[in-house]
Amino acid sequence: LPPSVTEKLPEWPGIRCLVRIERSTDMFHMADKSWRNRQETAWHIYTRMLNAEQASACVRKHWSIENSLHYVRDVTLGEDASRIRKQPGTFARLRSWALNLTP
Repeated sequence: LPPSVTEKLPEWPGIRCLVRIERSTDMFHMADKSWRNRQETAWHIYTRMLNAEQASACVRKHWSIENSLHYVRDVTLGEDASRIRKQPGTFARLRSWALNLTP
């Protein structure tokens, strides 16, 4: 990153590369039984310079780890079949904790 950018980010002195990811996802809302599109921007911060190919590989690796974790939670604990609608994040954390307890 050029000094003009890094000097504006003193709390992150080691930043060498920022990657901006634009995502578009369709989500089904149970309350009104409709699909809604959601646009979001994600930022990946790296402490070394990466070219576009390297950054893309890092992002894909991040998501492969995320997806494998969710696959284990679903297959082992049936997370996708859960009917929990209030505080689902709390129960997701409890499931992850339970998986960490098992050998």
